[in-house]
Amino acid sequence: MRKVHIVSVTLFVVFAFIISGCSSGKSNPVSVQPDSGIDSPIPLPETNADNSNRNLLGTWTLQLNPETLTATIEPNREVNRHYSVRSSIEPPEIVVTYWDPATETVHVSVTIKNSSYMSVFDVRLIIYTDDAGHILSKADDWTGLWDIAEGLTINPFMAYAKTATRRNFQAQASYTENLQIYCPDSNYDIQFAIDASFPGNCEEPYEILNFTQGVLYSSVGASTDVEVTVLDWQDDVSKVLLHCPEITNEPLYSFEQFTSQTWKLNLVNNAGVPIGEYTGYLAARSPNAGSFELFNRITITVSEDNEPPVWDSNIGIENAHGGNESVKVFWGTATDAGNPPVEYLLYMDEDNDPWDQIPVIVTTNEPYTFMGLENGQTYWFGVRCRDSASTPNVDTNTFVLSAIPQIGIPLNPQVAG
Repeated sequence: MRKVHIVSVTLFVVFAFIISGCSSGKSNPVSVQPDSGIDSPIPLPETNADNSNRNLLGTWTLQLNPETLTATIEPNREVNRHYSVRSSIEPPEIVVTYWDPATETVHVSVTIKNSSYMSVFDVRLIIYTDDAGHILSKADDWTGLWDIAEGLTINPFMAYAKTATRRNFQAQASYTENLQIYCPDSNYDIQFAIDASFPGNCEEPYEILNFTQGVLYSSVGASTDVEVTVLDWQDDVSKVLLHCPEITNEPLYSFEQFTSQTWKLNLVNNAGVPIGEYTGYLAARSPNAGSFELFNRITITVSEDNEPPVWDSNIGIENAHGGNESVKVFWGTATDAGNPPVEYLLYMDEDNDPWDQIPVIVTTNEPYTFMGLENGQTYWFGVRCRDSASTPNVDTNTFVLSAIPQIGIPLNPQVAG
């Protein structure tokens, strides 16, 4: 597809206003209201940007015409009552690389230049979510600052100067990032903002990455371990939370700190949601950042359980001891993360292949005594386990032991090992 420039001149973001007496972006309070629906993000406390060293540099509306692959950028003049957006801020340089009608996604290249004489830090380009459904795909992270009335209470952003030391956006430097913005149902007006930290790095965590999960099954109570990395310039992350009530039946789940940057959680499918992909949100906070948090949007996959339980130690039967017209059978413990509880299938036959017999089914690993047997006859025994899935998964071990009932042998012998 064609590469098309939105504008033919180089456009700059001017950071010099940060140091002027009435130019700080800190006076714009952000009141957070909960969203409805399963895509609602983490409940947020009411926040005020006065408590942050974040500065709002400006907001604009990108007006896209997918038919001609052209667009214009209009400033939102009343973003902050302490400065004139038009006189202080110019929009970034934006190039439309292509429009994908199949996915309703516009691909743009966005260049921001610091044309002032001062360095700023942790520059972010925020794409606002709104009632039209716009969203920045493959965002670096999400923020709750500078929210608008529409859409979610947090918004995705792309970070800039990620290759610079401590993300220091130096004077006269410029950086470019490629963005993919979802524009559903012929809604082509995209609202966005740029903010930065000054005079130093941001106080809240600056990146959430490397989210991984184990296999999570669809049954109620199924669980798996999840892990995430959180980066903070002060290295003082105090809490990491998961919000995915559709799976957990709880608004927030707390992670445990594993290393200075790694956090882990045992995720439980309390709701027993079916197979599929579910949207969740992560929040990370630091004590010196007050109520401000960094967020990220994640996908949690729930899978079909087609695995049998796992034996904790010995597989299958452990011992079989003959008594008077009886044999007592011993076996180990099996566990199943996907569809607990585990049941045990106890097989007995007069040949060494008892698996074609109808088993005795028990729910614990307490020894079981087969009664009414013939003394002097050799019997063969085996134990298998199965989970509680709608179609149970049964292990297929073939380990068997033999025992002979005899008069004079006690029913409760000492078990070796």
